[in-house]
Amino acid sequence: MSFVRAQLTNSLSSKRTKRSTIVENTTNGLNRNLALMKSVSEKSGVHIIAGTGFYIEDLQADNVRHFAQEEIYNHMVKELTVGCDGDHSVKAGFMGEIASVWPLRGTLLEDEQLLEFAKLGAYCQLDLFGVEVSYYQLNIDTDMPSDAQRLQKVKLLIDEGHENRVLMSHDIHTKHRLTTYGGHGYAHILNNILPRMKSKGISNEKIDLITIENPADWLIGSTSP
Repeated sequence: MSFVRAQLTNSLSSKRTKRSTIVENTTNGLNRNLALMKSVSEKSGVHIIAGTGFYIEDLQADNVRHFAQEEIYNHMVKELTVGCDGDHSVKAGFMGEIASVWPLRGTLLEDEQLLEFAKLGAYCQLDLFGVEVSYYQLNIDTDMPSDAQRLQKVKLLIDEGHENRVLMSHDIHTKHRLTTYGGHGYAHILNNILPRMKSKGISNEKIDLITIENPADWLIGSTSP
């Protein structure tokens, strides 16, 4: 119950700082708790959008590991259109987290690769804000960027005219990252990163675009370039 109270406290704090929506991408393999999402949302007034998908193979049940592509597809479509496994009163609002490991990777660390990808018109998400460690457990050959380096990538995308395809996120995936347990919580980007963006010359209009308009467009499936 202490963890439930911590989630509620962090969500209420998020609400007070005018962050009224949490995109919650706990999916198959990560023990998604829809009852907790509903309870926290109802008590805090924060909208929580559940995702659908599959995390890495190592965390899947044996039967899921043998799913055909059609079964994976049908599972996600059902959760998006009919209702989620475990509670059909909840429909998933997006596809994710769909995790991958070598040889398929979704992280572009080189500027040239990032800009080439941005030219495709896809969203470029800078994730894991608040994680200030260099070790990346899913690929030990990769150095984890810091918040300062993540902001450099954001600034690069803005300078190259791709600000309307930038997304930012925390990925609050462990208990110790909640404020109750000494972490930065759901408001880290708002409280700590946005002021840094302003100090780097990023305008309020572009900050609002990246943190309000882009996520909204992504959630409704907008394909506008």
